[in-house]
Amino acid sequence: MIDFRLRTFMTVWEEKSFTRASQKLCITQSAVSQHIKMLESQVGKKLFNYESRTLTLTDAGQLLYRYAVTAWSDGLKTLENISRLEDHPLVRIGATRSIGAYLLPELLVSYMHRHPATELTVSVENTRDLLEKLERGLLDFIFLEGIFDQDAYNVQVVMKDAFIPLCSPDHRLARGQYSLIDLLSERLIVREVGSGSRAVLELALQNLNCTIQSFFRKIELGNIEAIKVLTSRNMGITFLYKQSVMKELQEGSLVQINVRDFTMYHDFCFVTLKNSLYQDVYKELVQ
Repeated sequence: MIDFRLRTFMTVWEEKSFTRASQKLCITQSAVSQHIKMLESQVGKKLFNYESRTLTLTDAGQLLYRYAVTAWSDGLKTLENISRLEDHPLVRIGATRSIGAYLLPELLVSYMHRHPATELTVSVENTRDLLEKLERGLLDFIFLEGIFDQDAYNVQVVMKDAFIPLCSPDHRLARGQYSLIDLLSERLIVREVGSGSRAVLELALQNLNCTIQSFFRKIELGNIEAIKVLTSRNMGITFLYKQSVMKELQEGSLVQINVRDFTMYHDFCFVTLKNSLYQDVYKELVQ
């Protein structure tokens, strides 16, 4: 299993404090400092910089943290597998809300047909929270549609989907053609901070030197179905993945706004920790 000194190192960085790390691990601050010194002596380099009362990782510290995260997650998975040797295997999956509602169910049906004895747990949350749980070893792999540091993980693109502006069929924007700037005078119905689709929209607006605050008004909601209902009732406009609104587009309760020079596709990604012992097992789900 993972060296406890590595766990101490991970906790110091996650808490950004030696004091808070000692409290979380229920050991003395002196013990925390000793663990870090032993690791630094072992690797021959400093792991932390402390300037202006801010703790940061050195280059060596960043490399060690990536290793420690994977080792910790694999260690937890191995202990779990040992404890379940006579039981059914457990797979812990995370997905962002768009994927969890509109893509993941079909993947799970396919997987369960081939592995009927497997037990599954699925967490549907925003991109930020899923990445945190992956690194803490609480999830085996995750499906993301948001913007994140792809170099820090093993990433496989599952599919691409169009990210489109939408309104009610009764909205003035339901007919005609507009620029993205024209939409700023409307009330925007948008996902919460930390969600993947919000990050995608923020990137598109950034290219126009705009932000979400540039819209006339905004409503933040953490539920896609609620966003669709409010939009269909002419409470504002929104941006969602086309996969998530196919039914509403076919029924006519939502209309895609015709925006000039706005074609945006984004990847739906399968994400695991780098160098995991279980990499091949996890990949089987999406093959």
